[in-house]
Amino acid sequence: MNSPTSLDRIFDEQLQTLAATLRQSTIGYYRSAVNRFLRYLRAAYPQLRTPSRLRRDPHILSWLRSLGQQTPPLSNRSRRACLMCVRRLLDDLISNGQPFAEGLIQRQDFPPRDLYLPQPLSPENDRLLDQQLQQTDDLCSNALRLLRATGMRIGECLRLHHDCLRHLSPNPDRQDQWALHVPLGKLHSERWVPADDNIRHFLARILALRGPTPGAQPATSSHWLLLQPDGHPVSYHQMRQALTGAARRAGCSVPIRPHQLRHTFATEMLRAGVSLPALKELLGHRDIRMTMVYVAVTQNDLQRQYHLARQTISRRHVMPELSALDPAVIANLPTIPAILQSLACNSATTKPGANSIAWTNASSPSPPNSTPSTHQKNEGTLAGQPASHCPNRPCREPGNEAASCSRRLAKSGGAAIRPACFRAGLAARPTSRRGGRIH
Repeated sequence: MNSPTSLDRIFDEQLQTLAATLRQSTIGYYRSAVNRFLRYLRAAYPQLRTPSRLRRDPHILSWLRSLGQQTPPLSNRSRRACLMCVRRLLDDLISNGQPFAEGLIQRQDFPPRDLYLPQPLSPENDRLLDQQLQQTDDLCSNALRLLRATGMRIGECLRLHHDCLRHLSPNPDRQDQWALHVPLGKLHSERWVPADDNIRHFLARILALRGPTPGAQPATSSHWLLLQPDGHPVSYHQMRQALTGAARRAGCSVPIRPHQLRHTFATEMLRAGVSLPALKELLGHRDIRMTMVYVAVTQNDLQRQYHLARQTISRRHVMPELSALDPAVIANLPTIPAILQSLACNSATTKPGANSIAWTNASSPSPPNSTPSTHQKNEGTLAGQPASHCPNRPCREPGNEAASCSRRLAKSGGAAIRPACFRAGLAARPTSRRGGRIH
């Protein structure tokens, strides 16, 4: 076995310094990345032992090429995480005075970020899994149902305290305001998740099925919600095994991972109309862009709702279709010249009086008991004049009224519907002092 070099010792001391502020699991990620880096340097450059001799070319660049040539290949996410850990340690060591060169790992060395869409369960698999977990009804199955109902990360669920359920309503008339306290999770933030009757039922079953009383357990694990009968906390491996077995027994079409329960919860909330800011708080996201990825999953729902809305709108504004008329009915309809001649005859034979002006304003009749306007008074006066006052001579001759008006209507192409005697009367209206007509 090779003796530890100066580089090994320097990196190990820096990891011990970080352990004072970072979680043990995070230190594990850093140590794994550093071990991968140092193993390559010991194999490819065994003579490299001091920080001052470490160079970007050839040491760092050849290590980057080796990361991309591994079998099986590393994902872009794994390569980015490894580079971030090593670069963070190198920057900290340079700040502490170690003689490493600047810019050993640069921004262009990082592979592009893989953007994966969430993978929620299909409605059928979600239903089958819930029925199977309900039939099992043990500690892990109720914990998985709680995970599905709250959208928590599995690490957050494993760190729940036995008193995580809180009553938030100070008003005795409002007994339905309960919340679940989610401890510090992946993003080092706490949050409250609303708890309905189902969530409170899952918690009650977990408390009834968990291990012995907290007083009989060691102080380090007595406060956990998920305690096995032997007093040890439930592990991630146990939850993963319980979910895999339940999905297989339920007959789900695809294997299911614990994080898919969180994806299913978020997609369900978004489809139900929960706003993105509210969903961000429910999921414990630090940035709204983390929540926006669920919008892409619901594009099919948006497309379906859009087309349904368009169909509904089109049904509201359907144009009526006229039925075809019988040819015999069409043949008996009066022609336009006949209609014009009938109008002219009716206007010429109307008796003087109040009813003589009814046809002039048929499109806009006045309400009963209303005061007639000046224009209506003038029209009524002129229309009610005797035949001797008509300036048009042919109209005063007995028997020539209809013929005269019919000739005038035919000559004007039907544009002037009012009799010529009435138009002449309007031309002779009294004028105001300024010379304009009185309206």
